[in-house]
Amino acid sequence: MLSLLASVVGNSEVAETDENASGPGRTEPTEVSEDELGAIADHSIVSQLVDGFAQPVTVVDADGRIVMLNTAAADLYGTTASPVADRHPDTLHDIESEASDIVTEALEQGNTIHEREEHSLINGEEVFLERTVTLLESDAGEVCGAILVETDVSERRRQRNKNAFLEAYNEQAMADFQTAIERLARGDLTVELTVPEPDEEFDEAWATYEEYVSLQRNLEQAVSNIRETVATIESVATELADSGSSLGATTEEVTNAIDGIDASSSELANGADEMTTEAQRASESVSDLSASIEEITASIGQINTKTEQVTELANDGVGEADAAVTQIRDANESTAGVAQRIDDLEESMQEVGEIVELINDIADQTNLLALNASIEAATAGEDGDGFAVVANEVKSLAEDSQDSASEIGTIIDDIQAQTADLVRSIREASAEVEDGADSVADIVDRLERINERAARTSEDVAQITDAVESQAQNAEEVSVVIDETAGLSEEMTATTEAVSSSLEEQTEAMTLVADRAQRFGDMSEDIHGRLEQFKLDADDDAALDVDS
Repeated sequence: MLSLLASVVGNSEVAETDENASGPGRTEPTEVSEDELGAIADHSIVSQLVDGFAQPVTVVDADGRIVMLNTAAADLYGTTASPVADRHPDTLHDIESEASDIVTEALEQGNTIHEREEHSLINGEEVFLERTVTLLESDAGEVCGAILVETDVSERRRQRNKNAFLEAYNEQAMADFQTAIERLARGDLTVELTVPEPDEEFDEAWATYEEYVSLQRNLEQAVSNIRETVATIESVATELADSGSSLGATTEEVTNAIDGIDASSSELANGADEMTTEAQRASESVSDLSASIEEITASIGQINTKTEQVTELANDGVGEADAAVTQIRDANESTAGVAQRIDDLEESMQEVGEIVELINDIADQTNLLALNASIEAATAGEDGDGFAVVANEVKSLAEDSQDSASEIGTIIDDIQAQTADLVRSIREASAEVEDGADSVADIVDRLERINERAARTSEDVAQITDAVESQAQNAEEVSVVIDETAGLSEEMTATTEAVSSSLEEQTEAMTLVADRAQRFGDMSEDIHGRLEQFKLDADDDAALDVDS
């Protein structure tokens, strides 16, 4: 029987003893000849062996009555061995206990019962026990008792229940989160997630609850951020569509304005060509004028020669010399008529000035269009940078055209005034010189009457010579101015061609802007289409494709 007890001890948690050690720490088997269990219980070695169990151990006889308790069992039931001797183990539990009479069951069935877990009440305290009954046999092979080993698994059971609760709680919470995330993946932004409070009151459950509440808040914040982002994108898409429409309309207006500027540039180019032609004609007229001046100079030389002859006959030509002087004075008076005609010419030149002002107005309109284009380019952002460069170039060319027009107007005024003055003065001077020549012819016939006036006539001829020479110099200056005018006309033509080229580039830029405006519209429609897949209101349907 002791060998049987030793086998039970070897399969249970006993006070630590090295199986292979020898000496004081090792318990050697002792042969006992008595068959009776009571004699075994009285043996000190058996008592020490049973008491060495860490778990509560109760030893009963064949009738199931207690014959021995170890210290752990006495502590479990709150008693000692003496008061419970000859009692059945089940009587140590409270009447309300659900624990079974496991010892009697094992004895009656003749089978060992292993690790049965039962709920019990001991001295009013709830306890869960893991109970094992091992039968004891005599040397003759008859059952003479049993050993009941009970382990308090209350804490282990509580932990197992906690784990089971946490597992179920986690599964439910994760299922709720999974449902919410699936709705969110379909574009449903009306997701509202609630985390139920745990039914159990232990720290781990509430700690898990707080973690899920934190996740819930993060998810709600993420959904809120997505809602705000979707709303912002929708607003931006609307603004993008409006900007595209406005940009398209503005592009059409600018294109029309460019067409107008192109037409004006063509007219300006034609005007420059006509101006070049007129400058060539004026140059030819100046050449003719120079030739006439040379002829006049030659005639004056002849007059001077005759004057010398008249001087020799001055005594006879005094009277006729007076008449010649009078005619010369009349020629001076005719200069007043020339001035009046010049005034009339200035009125005509005012019409030319109005044409120049028209050119200036065109340049001002070009500047204004360029300014509006620059503003539109600034509004378009980075996409309008190229357009802004073209607008600035057009503005610069318009300003150059305006300056050139002003200079041309000034030059035309000078040319017209000087040309008119010279032509008319020379014509009048020529007529008066012819009259003077006739008078001189008369003086030749009547030399005796112009003696006193001959010297004076010679002086007048010298003055006329100086005047003619001055006119010749002026004619040369006019020729230079006309050449410069022709050069300016060529420059104006080149500038007009540059403007036309710039207008072509600007037209291409407007085409690109129009294409981008169309792209803005297409992008806006695409964005609106994508946003419609999100569910922002409870009455909406989410249509986001979660499989793509």
